Amino acid sequence: MSLARFNLFFVIDANAGLYKGEEGNVPWHSTNVGRIFRDYTRGNGRNAVIMDQKIWDSIEPEFRPLPERNNCVISTEMSQTDITTILVCRSFLDALAGYGQAQTKFEEIWVIGGKRLFEEVVQQFMYLCDKVVYVQFKEIYNCSIFFDGFETLKKAHFDVSSDSTTAEYHKVCWRVDVPHQEYNYLDLVRKVKQMGDQKPDRTGVGTISIFGDMIEYDISKRFPILTTRQMFFKNILRELLYFISGGTDAKKLDEMGVKWWNDNTSRRFLDERGLTTYDEGDMGPYWGFQMRNWGAEYPGCDNPLEPGKGIDQLRNLVDGIRKDPHSRRHVIVGWNPSDVSKIPLPLCHCLLAQFYVSSNGLYLDCVVYNRSQDLFLGHPTNVVTYSLFLTMVAHVCGLSPRNIKFFMGDVHIYKDHMDAVNRQLRRDPHPAPFLKIIHGQRVKELGDFAEENFLLEGYTSHPKITAKMAV
Repeated sequence: MSLARFNLFFVIDANAGLYKGEEGNVPWHSTNVGRIFRDYTRGNGRNAVIMDQKIWDSIEPEFRPLPERNNCVISTEMSQTDITTILVCRSFLDALAGYGQAQTKFEEIWVIGGKRLFEEVVQQFMYLCDKVVYVQFKEIYNCSIFFDGFETLKKAHFDVSSDSTTAEYHKVCWRVDVPHQEYNYLDLVRKVKQMGDQKPDRTGVGTISIFGDMIEYDISKRFPILTTRQMFFKNILRELLYFISGGTDAKKLDEMGVKWWNDNTSRRFLDERGLTTYDEGDMGPYWGFQMRNWGAEYPGCDNPLEPGKGIDQLRNLVDGIRKDPHSRRHVIVGWNPSDVSKIPLPLCHCLLAQFYVSSNGLYLDCVVYNRSQDLFLGHPTNVVTYSLFLTMVAHVCGLSPRNIKFFMGDVHIYKDHMDAVNRQLRRDPHPAPFLKIIHGQRVKELGDFAEENFLLEGYTSHPKITAKMAV
Protein backbone atom coordinates (compact mmCIF):
# COMPACT_ATOMS: atom_id res chain seq x y z
CA MET A 1 0.00 0.00 0.00
CA SER A 2 1.40 3.37 -1.02
CA LEU A 3 0.73 6.72 0.60
CA ALA A 4 -0.07 9.69 -1.60
CA ARG A 5 2.38 12.57 -1.78
CA PHE A 6 1.10 16.07 -1.23
CA ASN A 7 1.82 19.81 -1.28
CA LEU A 8 1.29 22.37 1.46
CA PHE A 9 -0.43 25.77 1.03
CA PHE A 10 -0.94 28.36 3.77
CA VAL A 11 -1.31 32.10 4.29
CA ILE A 12 0.07 33.89 7.36
CA ASP A 13 0.62 37.42 8.57
CA ALA A 14 3.97 38.97 9.53
CA ASN A 15 3.85 37.16 12.90
CA ALA A 16 2.91 33.77 11.42
CA GLY A 17 -0.72 34.34 12.38
CA LEU A 18 -3.19 32.01 10.66
CA TYR A 19 -6.71 32.75 11.83
CA LYS A 20 -8.86 34.93 14.00
CA GLY A 21 -10.80 32.91 16.53
CA GLU A 22 -11.22 29.18 16.93
CA GLU A 23 -13.55 28.97 13.92
CA GLY A 24 -10.69 29.32 11.44
CA ASN A 25 -11.76 32.70 10.02
CA VAL A 26 -9.06 34.69 8.23
CA PRO A 27 -8.72 38.40 9.14
CA TRP A 28 -7.57 39.53 5.69
CA HIS A 29 -9.44 40.00 2.44
CA SER A 30 -7.20 39.96 -0.60
CA THR A 31 -8.42 39.18 -4.09
CA ASN A 32 -4.87 38.57 -5.26
CA VAL A 33 -4.14 36.06 -2.53
CA GLY A 34 -7.47 34.35 -3.19
CA ARG A 35 -6.49 34.02 -6.84
CA ILE A 36 -3.10 32.53 -5.88
CA PHE A 37 -4.82 29.97 -3.66
CA ARG A 38 -7.31 29.05 -6.38
CA ASP A 39 -4.72 28.77 -9.15
CA TYR A 40 -2.38 26.52 -7.14
CA THR A 41 -4.96 24.24 -5.55
CA ARG A 42 -7.29 23.96 -8.55
CA GLY A 43 -4.61 23.48 -11.19
CA ASN A 44 -6.16 21.93 -14.28
CA GLY A 45 -9.20 20.75 -12.38
CA ARG A 46 -7.64 17.40 -11.50
CA ASN A 47 -6.36 18.27 -8.00
CA ALA A 48 -7.52 17.43 -4.47
CA VAL A 49 -7.50 19.48 -1.28
CA ILE A 50 -7.29 18.16 2.28
CA MET A 51 -8.57 20.25 5.20
CA ASP A 52 -9.74 19.70 8.75
CA GLN A 53 -13.34 20.18 9.82
CA LYS A 54 -12.79 23.69 11.18
CA ILE A 55 -11.63 24.91 7.80
CA TRP A 56 -14.54 23.15 6.10
CA ASP A 57 -17.00 24.76 8.52
CA SER A 58 -15.41 28.20 7.99
CA ILE A 59 -16.15 28.11 4.25
CA GLU A 60 -19.47 29.72 3.31
CA PRO A 61 -21.95 26.94 2.41
CA GLU A 62 -22.46 28.27 -1.11
CA PHE A 63 -18.72 27.87 -1.80
CA ARG A 64 -18.28 24.32 -0.57
CA PRO A 65 -17.14 21.93 -1.66
CA LEU A 66 -14.40 24.00 -3.26
CA PRO A 67 -15.17 23.78 -6.98
CA GLU A 68 -13.08 21.89 -9.55
CA ARG A 69 -11.20 20.09 -6.78
CA ASN A 70 -11.77 16.86 -4.94
CA ASN A 71 -12.43 17.88 -1.31
CA CYS A 72 -11.29 15.76 1.64
CA VAL A 73 -12.16 16.66 5.24
CA ILE A 74 -10.35 15.21 8.25
CA SER A 75 -12.97 14.71 10.94
CA THR A 76 -13.96 12.30 13.69
CA GLU A 77 -17.47 13.80 13.84
CA MET A 78 -18.57 13.93 10.20
CA SER A 79 -19.75 10.79 8.44
CA GLN A 80 -19.18 9.81 4.83
CA THR A 81 -22.81 8.72 4.61
CA ASP A 82 -23.98 12.21 5.58
CA ILE A 83 -21.94 14.03 2.92
CA THR A 84 -21.42 12.15 -0.32
CA THR A 85 -19.93 15.05 -2.32
CA ILE A 86 -16.61 14.96 -0.41
CA LEU A 87 -14.23 12.40 1.04
CA VAL A 88 -14.34 12.16 4.85
CA CYS A 89 -11.37 10.57 6.65
CA ARG A 90 -10.74 10.12 10.35
CA SER A 91 -7.03 10.97 10.12
CA PHE A 92 -4.51 12.51 7.76
CA LEU A 93 -2.81 9.12 7.45
CA ASP A 94 -6.12 7.59 6.35
CA ALA A 95 -6.51 10.34 3.74
CA LEU A 96 -3.04 9.73 2.29
CA ALA A 97 -3.70 5.98 2.23
CA GLY A 98 -7.06 6.54 0.53
CA TYR A 99 -5.64 8.76 -2.18
CA GLY A 100 -2.66 6.44 -2.60
CA GLN A 101 -4.92 3.47 -3.33
CA ALA A 102 -7.64 5.32 -5.26
CA GLN A 103 -8.27 4.30 -8.84
CA THR A 104 -8.70 7.97 -9.77
CA LYS A 105 -5.29 9.63 -9.59
CA PHE A 106 -5.11 13.35 -8.94
CA GLU A 107 -2.35 15.52 -10.36
CA GLU A 108 -1.67 17.26 -7.05
CA ILE A 109 -3.00 17.00 -3.51
CA TRP A 110 -2.91 20.19 -1.44
CA VAL A 111 -3.09 20.40 2.35
CA ILE A 112 -4.82 23.71 3.16
CA GLY A 113 -5.34 23.71 6.96
CA GLY A 114 -6.10 24.25 9.70
CA LYS A 115 -3.56 24.74 12.40
CA ARG A 116 -3.56 21.24 13.88
CA LEU A 117 -3.28 19.67 10.47
CA PHE A 118 -0.40 21.99 9.53
CA GLU A 119 1.42 21.15 12.75
CA GLU A 120 0.88 17.41 12.23
CA VAL A 121 2.26 17.65 8.69
CA VAL A 122 5.37 19.54 9.82
CA GLN A 123 6.06 17.20 12.72
CA GLN A 124 5.41 13.86 11.04
CA PHE A 125 4.75 13.88 7.30
CA MET A 126 7.21 16.19 5.55
CA TYR A 127 8.94 13.19 3.98
CA LEU A 128 5.85 12.85 1.76
CA CYS A 129 5.66 16.55 0.88
CA ASP A 130 6.83 17.71 -2.56
CA LYS A 131 6.17 21.42 -2.44
CA VAL A 132 5.36 24.22 0.02
CA VAL A 133 3.65 27.39 -1.18
CA TYR A 134 2.93 30.17 1.27
CA VAL A 135 1.91 33.80 1.20
CA GLN A 136 3.06 36.00 4.08
CA PHE A 137 1.47 39.41 4.49
CA LYS A 138 3.79 42.24 5.48
CA GLU A 139 1.18 43.53 7.93
CA ILE A 140 0.41 42.15 11.38
CA TYR A 141 -3.28 41.26 11.66
CA ASN A 142 -5.43 40.57 14.69
CA CYS A 143 -4.77 36.82 14.71
CA SER A 144 -5.31 34.53 17.68
CA ILE A 145 -4.21 31.28 16.03
CA PHE A 146 -0.57 31.00 14.91
CA PHE A 147 1.46 28.55 12.84
CA ASP A 148 3.88 27.45 15.57
CA GLY A 149 5.70 25.10 13.21
CA PHE A 150 6.57 27.78 10.67
CA GLU A 151 10.12 28.28 11.94
CA THR A 152 10.66 24.52 12.04
CA LEU A 153 9.36 24.30 8.51
CA LYS A 154 11.86 26.88 7.28
CA LYS A 155 14.75 24.82 8.66
CA ALA A 156 13.83 21.78 6.58
CA HIS A 157 15.55 20.89 3.30
CA PHE A 158 14.21 23.25 0.66
CA ASP A 159 15.04 24.51 -2.80
CA VAL A 160 13.31 27.81 -3.55
CA SER A 161 11.79 27.38 -7.00
CA SER A 162 9.96 30.74 -7.13
CA ASP A 163 9.80 33.87 -5.04
CA SER A 164 7.84 37.08 -5.56
CA THR A 165 7.08 40.20 -3.54
CA THR A 166 4.41 42.92 -3.76
CA ALA A 167 3.64 45.87 -1.54
CA GLU A 168 1.10 43.70 0.25
CA TYR A 169 2.75 40.30 0.65
CA HIS A 170 5.63 37.96 -0.04
CA LYS A 171 4.95 34.66 -1.91
CA VAL A 172 7.35 31.73 -1.78
CA CYS A 173 7.30 28.32 -3.45
CA TRP A 174 9.67 25.72 -1.99
CA ARG A 175 10.62 22.32 -3.33
CA VAL A 176 10.95 19.91 -0.42
CA ASP A 177 13.46 17.15 0.24
CA VAL A 178 12.97 15.71 3.72
CA PRO A 179 14.01 12.03 3.77
CA HIS A 180 12.46 9.36 5.97
CA GLN A 181 15.15 7.22 7.62
CA GLU A 182 13.33 4.04 6.71
CA TYR A 183 14.08 4.70 3.04
CA ASN A 184 17.78 4.13 3.89
CA TYR A 185 16.89 0.59 4.84
CA LEU A 186 14.56 0.05 1.88
CA ASP A 187 17.23 1.39 -0.49
CA LEU A 188 19.77 -1.05 0.96
CA VAL A 189 17.32 -3.91 0.44
CA ARG A 190 16.88 -2.85 -3.20
CA LYS A 191 20.66 -2.60 -3.62
CA VAL A 192 21.23 -6.15 -2.37
CA LYS A 193 18.32 -7.46 -4.43
CA GLN A 194 19.61 -5.83 -7.63
CA MET A 195 23.39 -6.08 -7.21
CA GLY A 196 23.96 -9.05 -4.89
CA ASP A 197 25.66 -12.32 -5.76
CA GLN A 198 23.86 -15.63 -5.40
CA LYS A 199 25.62 -17.60 -2.69
CA PRO A 200 25.16 -20.90 -0.87
CA ASP A 201 24.94 -20.72 2.91
CA ARG A 202 24.91 -22.82 6.06
CA THR A 203 21.13 -23.25 6.07
CA GLY A 204 20.91 -24.60 2.50
CA VAL A 205 18.34 -21.95 1.56
CA GLY A 206 20.71 -19.75 -0.43
CA THR A 207 21.10 -15.99 -0.34
CA ILE A 208 21.50 -12.88 -2.48
CA SER A 209 24.50 -11.23 -0.86
CA ILE A 210 26.88 -8.28 -0.93
CA PHE A 211 29.93 -7.81 1.26
CA GLY A 212 30.46 -4.69 3.31
CA ASP A 213 27.97 -1.86 3.79
CA MET A 214 26.87 0.71 6.36
CA ILE A 215 23.60 2.23 7.47
CA GLU A 216 23.02 5.04 9.99
CA TYR A 217 20.02 6.05 12.12
CA ASP A 218 19.39 9.26 14.06
CA ILE A 219 17.49 8.26 17.19
CA SER A 220 17.64 11.65 18.91
CA LYS A 221 14.03 12.52 18.09
CA ARG A 222 12.19 9.50 16.68
CA PHE A 223 12.69 5.79 17.16
CA PRO A 224 13.84 3.76 14.11
CA ILE A 225 11.41 0.85 14.10
CA LEU A 226 10.07 -0.38 10.76
CA THR A 227 6.67 0.90 9.70
CA THR A 228 6.50 -0.76 6.27
CA ARG A 229 5.64 -3.92 8.19
CA GLN A 230 4.61 -4.50 11.76
CA MET A 231 7.38 -5.08 14.29
CA PHE A 232 6.80 -6.59 17.72
CA PHE A 233 8.53 -4.05 19.93
CA LYS A 234 7.66 -5.66 23.26
CA ASN A 235 9.24 -8.98 22.35
CA ILE A 236 12.46 -7.33 21.20
CA LEU A 237 12.56 -5.33 24.44
CA ARG A 238 11.94 -8.44 26.54
CA GLU A 239 14.77 -10.26 24.80
CA LEU A 240 17.19 -7.38 25.40
CA LEU A 241 16.29 -7.05 29.07
CA TYR A 242 16.79 -10.79 29.52
CA PHE A 243 20.17 -10.69 27.81
CA ILE A 244 21.26 -7.73 29.95
CA SER A 245 20.52 -9.89 32.98
CA GLY A 246 22.99 -12.45 31.61
CA GLY A 247 20.34 -15.01 30.67
CA THR A 248 20.90 -17.72 28.05
CA ASP A 249 17.78 -19.91 28.37
CA ALA A 250 15.53 -19.82 25.26
CA LYS A 251 12.77 -21.58 27.21
CA LYS A 252 12.45 -18.54 29.47
CA LEU A 253 12.28 -16.28 26.44
CA ASP A 254 9.59 -18.53 24.99
CA GLU A 255 7.56 -18.06 28.18
CA MET A 256 7.80 -14.30 27.58
CA GLY A 257 6.44 -14.71 24.06
CA VAL A 258 9.87 -14.51 22.37
CA LYS A 259 9.86 -17.63 20.22
CA TRP A 260 12.42 -16.96 17.49
CA TRP A 261 15.15 -18.84 19.41
CA ASN A 262 13.22 -22.10 19.63
CA ASP A 263 14.39 -23.63 16.33
CA ASN A 264 18.04 -22.73 16.94
CA THR A 265 18.01 -24.34 20.38
CA SER A 266 15.90 -27.40 19.57
CA ARG A 267 17.16 -30.85 20.49
CA ARG A 268 17.82 -31.63 16.82
CA PHE A 269 19.71 -28.40 16.18
CA LEU A 270 21.86 -28.75 19.31
CA ASP A 271 22.76 -32.33 18.42
CA GLU A 272 23.67 -31.34 14.86
CA ARG A 273 26.03 -28.74 16.30
CA GLY A 274 27.65 -31.38 18.52
CA LEU A 275 26.20 -29.84 21.70
CA THR A 276 24.68 -33.09 22.88
CA THR A 277 25.19 -32.31 26.59
CA TYR A 278 23.11 -29.13 26.41
CA ASP A 279 19.52 -29.14 27.58
CA GLU A 280 17.00 -28.14 24.94
CA GLY A 281 16.71 -24.34 24.93
CA ASP A 282 20.31 -23.74 26.01
CA MET A 283 21.74 -20.86 23.93
CA GLY A 284 25.27 -21.44 25.17
CA PRO A 285 27.58 -18.56 26.13
CA TYR A 286 25.66 -16.11 23.95
CA TRP A 287 25.39 -12.29 24.14
CA GLY A 288 24.12 -12.11 27.70
CA PHE A 289 26.87 -14.36 29.02
CA GLN A 290 29.61 -12.57 27.07
CA MET A 291 28.41 -9.17 28.29
CA ARG A 292 28.21 -10.18 31.94
CA ASN A 293 30.71 -13.04 32.31
CA TRP A 294 33.32 -12.80 29.54
CA GLY A 295 36.09 -15.33 30.03
CA ALA A 296 34.30 -17.42 32.66
CA GLU A 297 33.58 -21.12 32.19
CA TYR A 298 30.04 -21.51 30.87
CA PRO A 299 28.00 -23.51 33.41
CA GLY A 300 24.86 -24.09 31.31
CA CYS A 301 21.66 -22.10 31.08
CA ASP A 302 20.22 -23.59 34.27
CA ASN A 303 23.19 -22.42 36.37
CA PRO A 304 23.64 -18.71 35.59
CA LEU A 305 26.69 -17.03 37.04
CA GLU A 306 26.53 -13.88 39.09
CA PRO A 307 27.75 -10.78 37.22
CA GLY A 308 31.43 -10.34 37.93
CA LYS A 309 32.40 -13.98 37.46
CA GLY A 310 34.61 -13.26 34.52
CA ILE A 311 34.54 -9.76 33.04
CA ASP A 312 31.32 -7.73 33.32
CA GLN A 313 31.58 -5.75 30.09
CA LEU A 314 28.37 -3.81 30.66
CA ARG A 315 29.49 -2.68 34.10
CA ASN A 316 32.86 -1.63 32.69
CA LEU A 317 31.20 0.21 29.79
CA VAL A 318 28.96 2.31 32.01
CA ASP A 319 31.73 3.01 34.54
CA GLY A 320 34.10 4.02 31.75
CA ILE A 321 31.65 6.47 30.16
CA ARG A 322 30.89 8.02 33.54
CA LYS A 323 34.52 8.38 34.66
CA ASP A 324 36.29 9.11 31.37
CA PRO A 325 33.65 10.07 28.80
CA HIS A 326 36.04 11.00 26.00
CA SER A 327 38.05 7.79 26.14
CA ARG A 328 38.30 5.78 22.94
CA ARG A 329 37.99 2.52 24.85
CA HIS A 330 34.22 2.37 25.38
CA VAL A 331 33.98 -0.99 23.65
CA ILE A 332 32.05 -4.20 24.21
CA VAL A 333 32.80 -7.40 22.32
CA GLY A 334 30.41 -10.25 21.64
CA TRP A 335 32.61 -12.54 19.54
CA ASN A 336 34.69 -14.73 21.83
CA PRO A 337 36.73 -17.19 19.70
CA SER A 338 37.19 -19.58 22.60
CA ASP A 339 33.41 -19.88 23.02
CA VAL A 340 32.21 -19.89 19.40
CA SER A 341 32.06 -23.68 19.22
CA LYS A 342 29.94 -23.74 22.40
CA ILE A 343 27.17 -21.54 20.95
CA PRO A 344 24.41 -23.12 18.82
CA LEU A 345 24.13 -19.99 16.68
CA PRO A 346 27.25 -17.84 17.03
CA LEU A 347 26.59 -14.14 17.36
CA CYS A 348 25.61 -12.37 14.12
CA HIS A 349 25.55 -8.92 15.69
CA CYS A 350 27.75 -6.96 18.06
CA LEU A 351 31.02 -8.59 17.25
CA LEU A 352 32.10 -5.18 18.47
CA ALA A 353 30.19 -2.10 19.62
CA GLN A 354 31.90 1.18 20.42
CA PHE A 355 30.41 4.23 22.14
CA TYR A 356 31.31 7.88 21.65
CA VAL A 357 30.47 10.88 23.83
CA SER A 358 30.06 14.16 21.92
CA SER A 359 32.57 16.95 22.52
CA ASN A 360 30.00 18.99 24.45
CA GLY A 361 29.36 16.06 26.78
CA LEU A 362 25.64 15.87 25.98
CA TYR A 363 25.16 13.04 23.48
CA LEU A 364 26.07 9.38 23.13
CA ASP A 365 26.61 7.67 19.76
CA CYS A 366 27.24 4.02 18.95
CA VAL A 367 28.82 1.96 16.18
CA VAL A 368 27.94 -1.74 15.86
CA TYR A 369 29.69 -4.29 13.65
CA ASN A 370 27.60 -7.23 12.39
CA ARG A 371 29.39 -10.13 10.73
CA SER A 372 26.17 -11.49 9.14
CA GLN A 373 23.06 -9.45 8.37
CA ASP A 374 19.79 -11.07 7.36
CA LEU A 375 18.19 -7.94 5.91
CA PHE A 376 14.55 -8.95 6.14
CA LEU A 377 14.36 -10.50 9.61
CA GLY A 378 17.65 -9.74 11.34
CA HIS A 379 18.49 -6.13 10.61
CA PRO A 380 15.15 -4.56 11.64
CA THR A 381 15.34 -6.44 14.95
CA ASN A 382 18.97 -5.46 15.50
CA VAL A 383 18.14 -1.80 14.89
CA VAL A 384 15.46 -1.84 17.57
CA THR A 385 17.69 -3.79 19.98
CA TYR A 386 20.70 -1.52 19.74
CA SER A 387 18.67 1.68 19.59
CA LEU A 388 17.09 0.56 22.86
CA PHE A 389 20.49 -0.40 24.25
CA LEU A 390 22.03 2.95 23.27
CA THR A 391 19.08 4.73 24.90
CA MET A 392 19.54 2.73 28.10
CA VAL A 393 23.30 3.29 28.33
CA ALA A 394 22.84 7.00 27.63
CA HIS A 395 20.19 7.25 30.33
CA VAL A 396 22.24 5.71 33.13
CA CYS A 397 25.21 7.87 32.09
CA GLY A 398 23.22 11.11 32.10
CA LEU A 399 23.45 11.57 28.32
CA SER A 400 21.04 11.74 25.40
CA PRO A 401 21.14 9.06 22.67
CA ARG A 402 21.88 10.43 19.21
CA ASN A 403 23.29 8.41 16.29
CA ILE A 404 23.80 4.70 15.72
CA LYS A 405 25.71 3.22 12.80
CA PHE A 406 25.74 -0.39 11.66
CA PHE A 407 28.74 -1.69 9.74
CA MET A 408 27.86 -5.02 8.17
CA GLY A 409 29.95 -7.78 6.63
CA ASP A 410 27.83 -10.31 4.72
CA VAL A 411 24.61 -8.43 3.95
CA HIS A 412 22.05 -10.79 2.47
CA ILE A 413 18.47 -11.63 1.60
CA TYR A 414 17.44 -15.27 1.86
CA LYS A 415 15.97 -16.52 -1.41
CA ASP A 416 12.78 -17.71 0.25
CA HIS A 417 12.28 -14.18 1.67
CA MET A 418 12.13 -12.56 -1.77
CA ASP A 419 8.34 -12.52 -2.08
CA ALA A 420 8.06 -10.93 1.37
CA VAL A 421 10.75 -8.39 0.46
CA ASN A 422 8.94 -7.43 -2.74
CA ARG A 423 5.71 -6.87 -0.81
CA GLN A 424 7.49 -4.63 1.65
CA LEU A 425 9.21 -2.59 -1.06
CA ARG A 426 5.81 -1.63 -2.48
CA ARG A 427 4.92 0.14 0.75
CA ASP A 428 5.64 3.71 1.89
CA PRO A 429 6.72 4.34 5.50
CA HIS A 430 4.45 5.75 8.16
CA PRO A 431 5.80 8.47 10.48
CA ALA A 432 8.32 7.08 12.94
CA PRO A 433 7.20 6.87 16.61
CA PHE A 434 8.72 8.31 19.77
CA LEU A 435 10.42 6.31 22.52
CA LYS A 436 9.86 7.57 26.05
CA ILE A 437 11.47 6.43 29.29
CA ILE A 438 8.86 6.23 32.07
CA HIS A 439 9.89 6.75 35.72
CA GLY A 440 13.45 7.15 34.52
CA GLN A 441 14.52 8.77 37.80
CA ARG A 442 14.27 5.35 39.43
CA VAL A 443 16.68 3.75 36.96
CA LYS A 444 20.30 4.15 38.01
CA GLU A 445 21.92 1.09 36.40
CA LEU A 446 21.22 -1.06 33.33
CA GLY A 447 19.86 -3.86 35.48
CA ASP A 448 17.23 -1.51 36.96
CA PHE A 449 15.33 -1.24 33.68
CA ALA A 450 12.04 -3.10 33.38
CA GLU A 451 9.52 -3.46 30.57
CA GLU A 452 7.24 -0.83 32.08
CA ASN A 453 9.96 1.81 31.79
CA PHE A 454 9.52 1.99 28.01
CA LEU A 455 6.71 3.58 26.03
CA LEU A 456 6.67 3.50 22.24
CA GLU A 457 4.33 6.36 21.42
CA GLY A 458 2.60 6.89 18.09
CA TYR A 459 3.63 3.64 16.41
CA THR A 460 1.53 2.78 13.37
CA SER A 461 2.58 0.43 10.62
CA HIS A 462 1.49 -1.54 7.61
CA PRO A 463 0.36 -5.12 8.40
CA LYS A 464 2.91 -7.76 9.34
CA ILE A 465 4.67 -9.79 6.66
CA THR A 466 5.69 -13.25 7.74
CA ALA A 467 8.78 -15.10 6.56
CA LYS A 468 10.42 -18.25 7.85
CA MET A 469 13.75 -17.88 9.63
CA ALA A 470 16.44 -19.96 7.96
CA VAL A 471 17.80 -22.56 10.39
